Amino acid sequence: MAETFSLAGKTALVTGSGKENGIGSAIARALARNGASVAVHYASEHSKARAEKVAVDINREFGTKTTVVQGRVENYETGKSMVKQILSDLSADHIDILVNNAATSCNVPLMEVTAEQLEYEFGVNVFG
Repeated sequence: MAETFSLAGKTALVTGSGKENGIGSAIARALARNGASVAVHYASEHSKARAEKVAVDINREFGTKTTVVQGRVENYETGKSMVKQILSDLSADHIDILVNNAATSCNVPLMEVTAEQLEYEFGVNVFG
């Protein structure tokens, strides 16, 4: 069932959307259902096939343009590169919708966490 608003002609990036059963892919599907072209994002190479499946399924079900982009969102240069790829792949001149869904957590006791772990977590969760 279509939502009550149209996103036709809009371009969206949903970070962390490469898992078929994840929140990010559900958001990407909702945006596509309403007409947006969607970039499906994943971080690690082992997630590539799953992200590609999400993009193919979205395109097949809703007929909207999709692309798949890999990158670590905590890295500024990688983010710029991802945006350039998305704009090229989706024939767009800007991204209208950005959903910062990618996140991480160290899950270690506070007295055992390292500065590197905190910097990585902060980078993904805040800078991403």
